[in-house]
Amino acid sequence: EAEAEAEAAERAEGAPAEAATGSAESVAPAASPVSVSGGFALGAKVECRHGGGDEFYPGVIAAVNGEGTYGIDYDDGDQEEGVEVRFIKYQEGEAPTLTPTPAATSTSTST
Repeated sequence: EAEAEAEAAERAEGAPAEAATGSAESVAPAASPVSVSGGFALGAKVECRHGGGDEFYPGVIAAVNGEGTYGIDYDDGDQEEGVEVRFIKYQEGEAPTLTPTPAATSTSTST
């Protein structure tokens, strides 16, 4: 479990140690705390339905678990482990924005 958390922390920082010698195209720093797989990363500001209830409460991702669940540290000091992604959403204004890479942009011109 500690190894999975260390890997998640590296993803959150944007550059895994084994990719440090790669080209600039293959390693880019993360613009926001979101993992490459599209899930939530450590430190992401989220709202979560505590205990699967109906209301969302603010907190941060405290753990990224191997089985696809998350640990949440709520702003009020409460903590919860094993939270399924269906009970989590980004706080308003916190969702990451994806920026296209130069290879993904079109620069064609018509003649």
